[in-house]
Amino acid sequence: LVKMCRVPRKSVLGMGRTHWMTNPYPILGKRFSSKLGVDTGRKTRSFEEQLKKLKAQQDQSSSTQNEESANQTPTLAGHGTKTLAQRLSQSLRDPLRSKDFLGQVDKGEIMVDCYHNCKVFSFKNRRGTLSEEALRSLKEIIQLSDCNWYEKFTIFKGGEDSFCMGLDIRTLAMNRENRPHEVDPQHVQYQLGWIIAKSSKKRLALLDGHCIGAGAALALAHTSQSGKGHMRIATSRTVLSFQHAHFLGMSPGNGCSFYLPRLKGHIGLYLALTGARINGADALYAGAASHFVPQNRLDKCLKALITSPADVSSEQVDAIVADHSASFESTKELTCLPKTFDSPPSYYARYSMPGVTEQTHLEENEEAINRCFGQSSVAEILEALQQENTPWAQSTLERIQLMSPTALHVTFELFRRGATCELEECLRTEWRLVHRKWSDFKEGVRAFETDKDGKPSWQPQPSNEEVLAMFKPMNEAVCPPLDLSLDHLNKNNKQGAGKFGQMRV
Repeated sequence: LVKMCRVPRKSVLGMGRTHWMTNPYPILGKRFSSKLGVDTGRKTRSFEEQLKKLKAQQDQSSSTQNEESANQTPTLAGHGTKTLAQRLSQSLRDPLRSKDFLGQVDKGEIMVDCYHNCKVFSFKNRRGTLSEEALRSLKEIIQLSDCNWYEKFTIFKGGEDSFCMGLDIRTLAMNRENRPHEVDPQHVQYQLGWIIAKSSKKRLALLDGHCIGAGAALALAHTSQSGKGHMRIATSRTVLSFQHAHFLGMSPGNGCSFYLPRLKGHIGLYLALTGARINGADALYAGAASHFVPQNRLDKCLKALITSPADVSSEQVDAIVADHSASFESTKELTCLPKTFDSPPSYYARYSMPGVTEQTHLEENEEAINRCFGQSSVAEILEALQQENTPWAQSTLERIQLMSPTALHVTFELFRRGATCELEECLRTEWRLVHRKWSDFKEGVRAFETDKDGKPSWQPQPSNEEVLAMFKPMNEAVCPPLDLSLDHLNKNNKQGAGKFGQMRV
């Protein structure tokens, strides 16, 4: 009779460790003896009363925890007061592991859609502008994802109209010299690119729309340096450009000196020096994108990814994306691309000349690009373009001549060094350049953002000694050290064996 009445709490409440509640005389409902012949004087509560009391204690404890964490953890939209951690914990305790949508989390300027095997995050603003708050939210999301053992991959969708339009230039220019580096959006941007590249989980970037400036650098950061096979998925709406570096009179950053020289041939240097805009087909041809998914297959691809099994492997994710990707031997075979690009935004309208907005031109001009941009100096590149005597070479020459001479020569030297350096060294070199005195930066902001006359007065061409001086080490008082630590991964590795070593799900 005693064994029959022993009821495990876990089977009733589905929570916590197993505790045994014993009522050897459930039918009598009277006082009973805990030992034979000894009356303890206690009244035995029925099982229903005990269960009711336990539930009341649980509800009271849950409400207290929710009140304490209300200002710390964002609540889950549509699920009352339950937090994301509580929702995920509840689903993971279920042996069946539901594949349904777990909920949406509001992280300031970033919205996170949580599924049983991945997270899909996007900007709230349609243009996908990077602010300090957005960068910090993205950094926190990636760090938490690296430590979640149940999460297999993430998908970065960017904004609704654009993948990412880069940093807010006006905010960046305001009090740039007096801003502490801890709150500098560029400092967080460099950390974010490093964390993504070194991430222990698979990262997918959906380059649907404009990827401009820092947004293009963020897209290239989804090139795995940890062997996890990150993906950069181009679409029919992809527009990739690094022209921000030159209308601002600065050099590309956030790892561009590492990623661009490793594109096909000398296409990376061509994109950096000219600011040419390329579509999804050209991005795939150059190696800036790893896959190309046509617009009519995009929703099906996303659905297949988020409904994949909870234990989906990296190879299975690769296979899902490959099944929805377009395969072609030549970029000319693609007929799903728009005939013309959308009108470029604001200051980029200046560069909308023939050759910039060509639909697909890298494959056709690859030999000329390698001949001209494979030279050993900027002056030799300009001379080679003059000798080509083709419409493409003429428009490219005109475009380069509009750029800041200082930015052109510093960028050329930066890419020459980056071709043989590791990612960390490239990031630290770019970080030092960010803290150099760029006179052309203020002039570019004035010409294209403040006065908007589109007529910058660039500084004259620097000498070779002046260019090399830009790369010398700097005092920490002028250039604070760049923190590229991966403490969240090290902490997770140390705690993982002890906390989850004996867990079975």
